[in-house]
Amino acid sequence: MVALTLSLIWIFSVNEKGYNRISEVISDYFKPDEKLVHLNQLRDEVTNLLNLQQYEIYLDHQKPSEKFKKESETIDNHLDTLQLLMADEPSQIEKIMEIDSLLESRKKLFASYLKIRYNYSLDINFQDKFGDINNILTKKVITADTTTVIIAPEKKKFKLFQSKKKKAQQQANVQEEQKIEVKIDTVQIVKRDSVLNKIQTSIDEIKVDQEKNKIQMKNREILLINTNELIVSEILTIIKNLEDKQRIIASQNNRASEKLALDAIETTKTILIIISLVSIALAIYIIWDFIKIVKIKNELEIAKKEAEFHSQAKQNFLANMSHEIRTPLQSIVGYSEILNKKFKDPGISTINSSSKHLLHIVNEILDYGKIISGKYSFNEQPFNVQEIFDEAWTISMLNPKAKKLELVQDYQFEQLYLLGDDFRLKQILLNLINNAIKYTEEGTVSLEAKTTLNNEEAILEFTITDTGIGIPKSKLDSIFDEYQQADNSHLSKGTGLGLSIVKELVEGQKGEISVISEERQGSAFTVRIPYQKSSAASLKDEESDEEDYAFIDGNICFVEDDSIIQNLIKEFVSDFIKDYKIFNDAEEFLQSSIENIDCLVSDIRLTGMSGIELIKTLRRNGFDKPVIAVTAQVLKEEHDEIYAAGFNGILVKPFTKKSLQETLAKHNEKHLKYIRHNSLNFSGLKKMVEDSSSFEQIIKKFIRDTKNEVAYLRSLNHEQSMDEIHLLVHRISGRLLQIGSERLGEKWRQLEYLIINDPDNVTQKVLNEYFDELTHELDAYR
Repeated sequence: MVALTLSLIWIFSVNEKGYNRISEVISDYFKPDEKLVHLNQLRDEVTNLLNLQQYEIYLDHQKPSEKFKKESETIDNHLDTLQLLMADEPSQIEKIMEIDSLLESRKKLFASYLKIRYNYSLDINFQDKFGDINNILTKKVITADTTTVIIAPEKKKFKLFQSKKKKAQQQANVQEEQKIEVKIDTVQIVKRDSVLNKIQTSIDEIKVDQEKNKIQMKNREILLINTNELIVSEILTIIKNLEDKQRIIASQNNRASEKLALDAIETTKTILIIISLVSIALAIYIIWDFIKIVKIKNELEIAKKEAEFHSQAKQNFLANMSHEIRTPLQSIVGYSEILNKKFKDPGISTINSSSKHLLHIVNEILDYGKIISGKYSFNEQPFNVQEIFDEAWTISMLNPKAKKLELVQDYQFEQLYLLGDDFRLKQILLNLINNAIKYTEEGTVSLEAKTTLNNEEAILEFTITDTGIGIPKSKLDSIFDEYQQADNSHLSKGTGLGLSIVKELVEGQKGEISVISEERQGSAFTVRIPYQKSSAASLKDEESDEEDYAFIDGNICFVEDDSIIQNLIKEFVSDFIKDYKIFNDAEEFLQSSIENIDCLVSDIRLTGMSGIELIKTLRRNGFDKPVIAVTAQVLKEEHDEIYAAGFNGILVKPFTKKSLQETLAKHNEKHLKYIRHNSLNFSGLKKMVEDSSSFEQIIKKFIRDTKNEVAYLRSLNHEQSMDEIHLLVHRISGRLLQIGSERLGEKWRQLEYLIINDPDNVTQKVLNEYFDELTHELDAYR
């Protein structure tokens, strides 16, 4: 295509050049030659000068007129111009100079001719005068008597405005009478003859001179005529020479143009031949390329199908892994939550915390979009930074027990409560701590952390130091790259993604990470992340079930084939669903009476008939009650299929009691009742006191004493009486925990911790929030 375009441009260029040259030749051909223009003007002016010359001869001028002189000057100017124009033609210059010389000679000749002609005319006049004298001398004497008669004018009346001219018109009327007398005097005749002879002699001499002048004038006239003819002839000769030269030049230009046109045609033919050859080659190339493209297209189709197959296989793998991981996680999360609330054992709490962290990791792994893009989302919520560090440290300490490691913690938190993503912080800590433990067989692993205040921000800075294998200096710059490890001999210990993920998580929160390391000397990773300050009052206990909750006054059915999940459901729903029933499979549910149920919760993957088949069967039979799908599938496409099948909602495994409660409440609004669960839980006291009367007395005393202490706390100045406030808060928190009100007890324990570690944030407003909540709980107890 490019070659064709270049060829067309070439053809256009050649043809345009030929056309421009031919146009120039034609333009030059029709453009009048400046030399010829001046020569023709010279010829016309010479002709005009000849006519003017004849006219002045006719007028018998003694010398040339001013007009004649001006015309001569104009001719001289033309001659000068022609000399300049013909500077490159010596032969023509000679002719121009010859014409100039002839014109100069003619001017002199014409002037002398006028003078001779003028003198000749004077001689003729002189001869005529002599003739008149002769006639006078030979005439007779005649006397004349004249009688004049004057006629008197006629009288006229006077007129005031009579013209004076009329007076002048009055003339005399003359009557003449002549009388002639002839007398002959013989003496006078003799004298007259003598005079006449002398006059005749003079006249004859004059005639001779006139003849000479006449001959001279004729000669000058002939010479003048010849000169004029010669001048005109020379001019015509020069004009003819120039015209001949122009014809030769025009002929040469025509031949050159013809040659140029023929060359352009030949060049165009050559280019067309080249274009034809190129087109043939291009056509062959296009055909070959088309065949290649078709082949590549077929290969791409095959590759696309393979990619789609692998993509589908990957999605199927993710879906299967989702189900396989989430199903056991459901049991771990659910039962650890129940056991943690019953026994408050640190080990159970660690299991529960680890399982939730694992669930969060699984959710991210199964989020296919995040795997492809490498993007991470960050949530902001209040959290206790020391709790996060303790949890991460506790989880990590499960691994190094077989190693000879000294584990050191050092926390200095000026700001205990922060606003940010606690899960991401825990993820960073776990990666770095586990990394340090992994590459340290013996020695020390330490975690130093602190928060420093900067206006509204709290800068969290922590350093994880180990005495392990260290990192070579040559690899320090690439240690945060994907699939890079400090020591290739440890490839079996990980994928090399940990540090790259940590770097992205830190920088995603506008933080920075640095490393100092020497080979065989250990490493020190330092992380700095800015957070917003928060307070204990803003902490949100999402897992607490002791707040307001939804009680469903309806008949709820569950279809679940896993006995462990069945028992977990019983534990979850026993205190917020009035009537419920659990079926082992879909067939058992269909055989039961389903007319009176208000909501169905069914697993998708069931033994025998699946949840999808069950919902389709129900909808075909007119079942219009809400049906909720329980699934470990998290991909959007899978959720779309579930909704398209006819489900009203989805509960994703592993679910908690709260998520189950919220999902059921959303789809059972007409059977929903919100009940205030009293935070004053006296289950611990009830276990210690069997006598009901003693139990009631203790409760009344507890409420009375606690109200009095809260009232006293309100009266204290928090700035001046912080020690006394601390003592009473410690007493109330211990009392609440003793009777079994764990949520309130833990909350007042956090207030106590805040008073000790962050007293500047313990304002009167914060204290009043605690006082108001506890007073409300005491007043609400019945």
